[in-house]
Amino acid sequence: MDSFEPLTWADAPCRVWQPRFSLVPGNIFLIVDGYRAHTAKATKKFVESTDDRIKLFYLPPYSPELNPD
Repeated sequence: MDSFEPLTWADAPCRVWQPRFSLVPGNIFLIVDGYRAHTAKATKKFVESTDDRIKLFYLPPYSPELNPD
């Protein structure tokens, strides 16, 4: 029986993204929001471990002036 390792909120992006990155050649640009899992130390450490292959671009926080009426 395979062991089950629980998925924490901080590890979730890394564990979800990593298997898919091997399918994509070249650099990867991800646009993410300010959700705490996207800004967690584990996520930043994972991105740094990819030797600049992955770039994260963060959406600005709540900005009503950017929304058209």
